[in-house]
Amino acid sequence: MSATAGRADAELEAIVNRFFEQRCTTEVVSVAEREGMPSDLWDATEELGFTAVGIPEEAGGSGGSLEDALAVHRAVGMHAVPLPIAEKYLAGWLIASAGLTIDARPATVVPSTSPLSLEVVDGRATGVVEDVPWGSRASVVVGLVESEGTGQNKVVLLDPATATIRHGSDYANQPRDTLVFREAPVQVVPVSVSRVELTARAGLVRAAQMVGAMNKTSALTQKYTSERHQFGRSIDSFPAVKEHLVVLAQMAAMAELSVERAADAASSADGVFECLAAKLVTSENAEHAVRAAHQAHGAIGMTKEYPLHRYTRRLQAWRSEFGTVSELSKMIGHGAAGVSSIAHLVTADQPHLSNLKGE
Repeated sequence: MSATAGRADAELEAIVNRFFEQRCTTEVVSVAEREGMPSDLWDATEELGFTAVGIPEEAGGSGGSLEDALAVHRAVGMHAVPLPIAEKYLAGWLIASAGLTIDARPATVVPSTSPLSLEVVDGRATGVVEDVPWGSRASVVVGLVESEGTGQNKVVLLDPATATIRHGSDYANQPRDTLVFREAPVQVVPVSVSRVELTARAGLVRAAQMVGAMNKTSALTQKYTSERHQFGRSIDSFPAVKEHLVVLAQMAAMAELSVERAADAASSADGVFECLAAKLVTSENAEHAVRAAHQAHGAIGMTKEYPLHRYTRRLQAWRSEFGTVSELSKMIGHGAAGVSSIAHLVTADQPHLSNLKGE
């Protein structure tokens, strides 16, 4: 697999899309929302190496570039794949950054916009981690403890089997669990990744998934409005419906461009500002896209039998993860307020904001 930065491997992208199109049928996604992660689909996806694209081979991954990884995550959003593939990538990215290796089992990462509320003493962890995506289905939960003042951050590897789990879910019925640890054994390894860098990488990955879901939402809406007829003509010929179609296409295209730009920046420099901005733009666009899609569909868009909700519920859920609009706006605003020249910030090819930080 190519490890060269730039455009994603087109052959890889086609293979991943074809695989998920065949395997993630309406029935598979519906059953997963009721009964949890389909193990056979995970095993097949893992066997093909799609769960670790973008992670170096020497760290147990499949190799490939960041753009290759984002192509997989776009496909995950495009086909509503009910698997923790983005979470496995982020956990693997942290683990590889700490010099460790990943294995084939599902893994996840603790959301990163807030400091990790976990006390680690003598190799044992006590604390609560909330809203962990797929926390109850992962074999390992990876978090980042940021040490203020010392500059020494640490990756912590937690075993969900040692936690008391309070099960939860997001709008798409995907697991979002709270894990309570009391003096649980934990592996702690130094790492150079900061919390802001983790937020930026996680936000970029979620944004790529949202691009896939927005493109699918746009395609479904175009198809429905071209086939639905009223007063002797298709409803996509009515100006009000045309406006919704245009909004949808614009929101999806703008989000995709921002993700591509951020990926370029992250491949050649730190790209933190661009990744945070891409998630912010994509989350704001998703709100407009969901509204336009449902207005164009009318009542059928709300029915369980029609697939639109599968993507719009995920878009609404993902808007709030790995940086909400409010959190990202504050982070970027704080960074922009500290620069000496706003003009340079706006016009620079790769602006660097040294004082980006979360809450």
